[in-house]
Amino acid sequence: MDAVLLLAFPDDLPKTPAELARAERSLLEAAPELASSAARPRLRPELGEVARPESTAAAASGGPPEEFTEHDAFFGVTRGHGGPDLFLRTLVLAEDDAWQDVRRHGTSLSDEERDRMLTADSLFLGGPAEAGTAPAGTDAMNQRACMGRWRTGHRLFFTLLQSIAVSIRCATSAAGTAQREHLARAGRLGRATAAAMRFAADFDPGLYARSVRPEMTPPQVRAGFSGAQTRDHDHLVRLLHTLPAHLDPATRRSTAYTDLLDALDQVYDAHVHVCSRFGGDTAPSLRMDVAEPGSTETGAQRAHHFAHLRTDPLRGGVGEAGQAGDVGGAGGAGNEGGAGDAGDGGGAGDAGDAE
Repeated sequence: MDAVLLLAFPDDLPKTPAELARAERSLLEAAPELASSAARPRLRPELGEVARPESTAAAASGGPPEEFTEHDAFFGVTRGHGGPDLFLRTLVLAEDDAWQDVRRHGTSLSDEERDRMLTADSLFLGGPAEAGTAPAGTDAMNQRACMGRWRTGHRLFFTLLQSIAVSIRCATSAAGTAQREHLARAGRLGRATAAAMRFAADFDPGLYARSVRPEMTPPQVRAGFSGAQTRDHDHLVRLLHTLPAHLDPATRRSTAYTDLLDALDQVYDAHVHVCSRFGGDTAPSLRMDVAEPGSTETGAQRAHHFAHLRTDPLRGGVGEAGQAGDVGGAGGAGNEGGAGDAGDGGGAGDAGDAE
């Protein structure tokens, strides 16, 4: 895993099918083997080099909120303004990092879950949608390794959130069959995102308590460190807030739309799973400890509550979806944790922290 992974600022992501097509062509021209490799992810070093932008510009004046910056820094993420294909290049790198982790330490994910998270780029670039046979990793998951997996899984999670956002933006700029095709891809990416969230927590809870959770408390970070600080989830929530209003009536009744909502449910369920796995089923999150001392609600209960705020209104139609953003949107509860938020924040303290 690289010490730092460069991600695009959410506002720089492709916003239309034409912009996405240019991004896909740009990366395939630089690395055509991405569309035909017999095994994914790519293990060849030269592809890792191709997947790193040559240069980036400084952040826009004013920069992002301090909370986003802290969250990025903890997970080894930096932001830059690259070409239109930056999100795809970063996705390839994040998949490779996760693949190398699986090769070293193994995973309890099913083959289907593993393939979903390791081959998501094929939904944009073509090529096989199977990761190939992975040697059973036998290296012990010590404290250093579990922190590596925590960060590796989250970084893949962030890139997948960006990929969902790109697909949703493309859907809102398209119509008819094309609109439904973009939503269908967003749904498949959502399932990959859920797998990445589970992968991030695929190690012994005792190691989490000893080595991961303490790193998310002062003085390493500010009190109340949370997945609510996840920049990419915040952006996605804003898009979901207005999504139904941009869809054709036929699309809102389509299998592609219901599949997307089901996939989003899986993402939030994965966050609740992580929260519960690391103690959030019996204790409040790190964020709750600071904001609501003495609360009797657990981190997992809070995560479940926010999950419904995110997805239930999307099932109610255009008008209710507008309300959804107000209740659980990026500016309000949307920042309080969600698919990635909460998950990103972490587990008991983490995942729950996210809330």
